Amino acid sequence: MQEIQQNGLCTICGHQGNFPLGNERSLRESYACPNCRFTLRWRDQASVIIDEFGRGQALSIDDLVSKKLLQDVAIYEPALRGPFVQRLRGLKNYTRSYFRPDEPLGTESSDGVRNEDLTQLTFDEDSFDLIISSDVMEHLPNIELAFAETLRVLRPGGVHVFTIPNDFPFPDRTEPRVKIVNGQEIFTKPARYHNSGDGTKCLVYTDYGADISDMLRSLGGRLAVVRRSIAHNPSYSNATFVLRKIVSAARGARSATSGKARPSNTSRQTPPPPSRNPGAARFRLRPRTGMSDLSGNGIRGLQRAQQCPVYKVQKCGTQPADVDDA
Repeated sequence: MQEIQQNGLCTICGHQGNFPLGNERSLRESYACPNCRFTLRWRDQASVIIDEFGRGQALSIDDLVSKKLLQDVAIYEPALRGPFVQRLRGLKNYTRSYFRPDEPLGTESSDGVRNEDLTQLTFDEDSFDLIISSDVMEHLPNIELAFAETLRVLRPGGVHVFTIPNDFPFPDRTEPRVKIVNGQEIFTKPARYHNSGDGTKCLVYTDYGADISDMLRSLGGRLAVVRRSIAHNPSYSNATFVLRKIVSAARGARSATSGKARPSNTSRQTPPPPSRNPGAARFRLRPRTGMSDLSGNGIRGLQRAQQCPVYKVQKCGTQPADVDDA
């Protein structure tokens, strides 16, 4: 039976009390904290970050910051807003970005937000201990290239903690909602949009499945699907995804681009010294198997016309659209 409220502690602000179910159509956007207003998916994601970096001394993101447990952790987040932006942007080793296609990659706006494309990041290899992305990775036409890039810029042992729309059970196969053929979007399912960080609508390209673990392993990572609220019904249906880099100097980005050289970058960020240096084994990139082909020709041309934080989305096609915030 579905719980109409849950009693507990908010892993973002530390508030203790009851969290009402609310009337959101998405469970992931339910059980908002009465204090900070952030919902189940954000709190589950925060829980994983606390487990990784809290040293057993923190119960919330606010705890992590106030106790200076993140001061030597190099963090990257492609986001304009959200609970992590609010709390982490004052940290010296925190970097955030937004994609502005008409400006040079790697440049920084007056408010300190870098211009980054997740398929060709301008950061050096082994730059970050933690990457946070919140409902971003479903908006990418080429997910293999984007994940190869996040693995490349993670330090060995570093983690990319991300959320994507999901349910239980996780389906077997990843499926494209949109394919790119000769630079054109071909809808294989009804068009679906989410609200992006700047308030515009952002097209969903991918419905993820359990086979994403196989692709990420081939790129040099290991994926854990974490159901932090498993004790509560029906909150166990929400999952947070933890991608850990298990190799040094990932070469997945070069393989994912079929040997093409990455663009030269004049604005690479120099990261702080690593906070840890676990050993890592070399790997050979294996051909992916069982994954839907989400790549295609003309991706770069498509990006220039799109309108969302990761890729600017063309409002094209005749399929009915479904718009939501999750």
